[in-house]
Amino acid sequence: MNLSRTLIAMAMAAAPVWAWAGGKAVVEGGTGGDKARMTYEFDGDLLRMDVPDQPDGYMIMRDGKIYSVAQQNGQPMVIDMAGMGKMLGGMAQRSMANIDQDVDQFISLEDTGRTETIAGIKGRVHVLTYVDDGQRKSQEIVLSNDKSLSEMSRSMMRMSEIMAQSFGVELPEGSKRMSAEITGKGSGVLRFGNEYRVVSIDRSTPSSSRFKLPAEPQQMPDLGNLFSGAAGANAGASASGSANTGGGNPLADLFGQKAQRQQDRVEQRTDQEVDQATDSAVDKALDKAFEKLFGG
Repeated sequence: MNLSRTLIAMAMAAAPVWAWAGGKAVVEGGTGGDKARMTYEFDGDLLRMDVPDQPDGYMIMRDGKIYSVAQQNGQPMVIDMAGMGKMLGGMAQRSMANIDQDVDQFISLEDTGRTETIAGIKGRVHVLTYVDDGQRKSQEIVLSNDKSLSEMSRSMMRMSEIMAQSFGVELPEGSKRMSAEITGKGSGVLRFGNEYRVVSIDRSTPSSSRFKLPAEPQQMPDLGNLFSGAAGANAGASASGSANTGGGNPLADLFGQKAQRQQDRVEQRTDQEVDQATDSAVDKALDKAFEKLFGG
């Protein structure tokens, strides 16, 4: 499971408005050797996400947009993800064309009456029932109306929605229903099975400087028509996968496992065929560019 690649598959329904309660949280997502911790700082419509293994890179959500920040030759480089989506054009859409096929289906979210305390926050244990890859499954999910937790979850889901829009991806209705069931109650997610858990929450509002862009966003060239046919599709899959490595959203994994499998298939196929489908020099140049853009 790769948390970052499922970011654009997370569905988001309109959440209710509550009083802002900014803070900072550490969350852990993934299972087994794929576990990773991420730090989120949030305040209203502002969100910053830092990944420990990418100390020089982070993502910021502000003004209805998402920006990826990386270091290039010791200087900050800011990429507007909407510009990245436009740059990739149809290539990104082709590589993600199967995301909305055979998606997970929401069935129910039921309160068990039990409680569980995580990161010092008391939550209520629910059972989420859904269909994943044609199989009916159930998973425990712990929800709480803690204001800081609720705001963080809302911000993370909003980030996923904006990312999906940036790449022109239509989000599945089943995922929207699941998201609506959670956010519609003004709840935040403390735990989802063994795949996601809040480690800690600091309710101190972060400094506004934490959400400022360190430089002007880079202008993205239009690569949408650079390739055609199979070469374009394969290059798009490679570029889209690289672009998604800029950051991760653990909540995306809750409802995006089908999309993850689709991405894995694309990535595996691309590894085998891209050198044959495109000129190797162009391929290497693109790979290098995306590594620079996203610190991959």
